[in-house]
Amino acid sequence: MDKKKALQEIQNITLTNELSAQEVYDFLIADKSSVTAAEAKSTLLTRVLAYLGGVFLLGGIIAYTSMFWENMSPFFRVFIALGSGFALFLMAILSESNKNLTKLITPIHILAILLQGAGLLIFLSEYYEPSGRWQEPMLFVSGVLLLQQLFTFFAIKRTVLLFNAIACCFFVLGSIFNIIHIDENIAFSLIGIGYVAASFYLDKTEFNKITPFWYFVGSCCALIALFDLLEEQNIDVLFLLPSCFLVYLSTLAHSRTLLFVSIVSIFLFLGYFTFTYFADSIGWPLSLIIMGLVLFALSSVGFKLSKKL
Repeated sequence: MDKKKALQEIQNITLTNELSAQEVYDFLIADKSSVTAAEAKSTLLTRVLAYLGGVFLLGGIIAYTSMFWENMSPFFRVFIALGSGFALFLMAILSESNKNLTKLITPIHILAILLQGAGLLIFLSEYYEPSGRWQEPMLFVSGVLLLQQLFTFFAIKRTVLLFNAIACCFFVLGSIFNIIHIDENIAFSLIGIGYVAASFYLDKTEFNKITPFWYFVGSCCALIALFDLLEEQNIDVLFLLPSCFLVYLSTLAHSRTLLFVSIVSIFLFLGYFTFTYFADSIGWPLSLIIMGLVLFALSSVGFKLSKKL
């Protein structure tokens, strides 16, 4: 039966049984929604069971490892951590084609990189003489994982892989700056500024879901390190400049995270500055109130002008 004949038969049935078009439509929608609801329940049940399975699997590995760790050979210690992590990594890659497991891929990737990192550190501690330095082992582990996550990200474009790569890059840069004896505050300020800049760029791409977290990490690192640097030079009053610039940047990036960090940093600095230099002076808080009112007035004028432009 072709479509035209089928529609003609449906019309005859509706006329014979005195059915309105709305009644037919409501019936079809209700039937479709019941099927959709059943599918949603099935997907939710599958996801819950998979999460529980992952929790029990991880719990079993940890319990077994802690019970027999002292009796394990070095090879088996490395195999338990590194092997489990790499197996989870492969499982996440192979699950890309299964749409039902899409929600599970992200936690599997995160768990995989944690286990692989632990496995590589165990490998170094078991098979190499400890030198007492953490920089070289950390650079090796984070560098290997950075390459793995980057190459995989370029192949399948999964956002969690980019997130993991950025996290590894943090440890890579920290280790390199420490090895070449860059001042800690300078290193963290450079890393923080770089992460804010990278997040600003990523915010314009399809991978912008991860930018709030890295906005937070980068801005906190930069502001804390810059405050320590300025305080050492006794020019801590200049800390307001990067904080206010961050407020401006938050409006450009439309980022609530940057706005939150910048406002909190300004309030904390004003509290620190007041109790350090103006503990018993009433003129300072009054001047802050006047300055705040002036800025409010300027903001309202600027808003009216922007509407006219």
